[in-house]
Amino acid sequence: MKTMKKLVSLSLVAVMMFALVACGGSDIVGTWTTTQNGVTVTYTFEDDGTGSANTAGIDMDFEYEVDGNEISMKLSFFGETQEGTGTFEIDGDTLKLTIDGETAEFTRK
Repeated sequence: MKTMKKLVSLSLVAVMMFALVACGGSDIVGTWTTTQNGVTVTYTFEDDGTGSANTAGIDMDFEYEVDGNEISMKLSFFGETQEGTGTFEIDGDTLKLTIDGETAEFTRK
């Protein structure tokens, strides 16, 4: 369960980072991926404020909003909803998302 919570938290961070970029322009729209501790996380951001995530083979849906460099999101996971906020940076095909002091780096697919 602890590992699953960490995966969900990582997913939430990633989703929030992408959402911030999306509201600032179309740069966030698309698919982003990272691998941490042997686990691949993929996020797909749509231009309508929705998206999907896949963490270790588990699919999740999310909604996001961006305000400047801050992002808020709602992630649906096994019938539960988790909400979070964070900040992001995007540089070319690299996306860095920081949530609760933890940073994840993603690459555009």
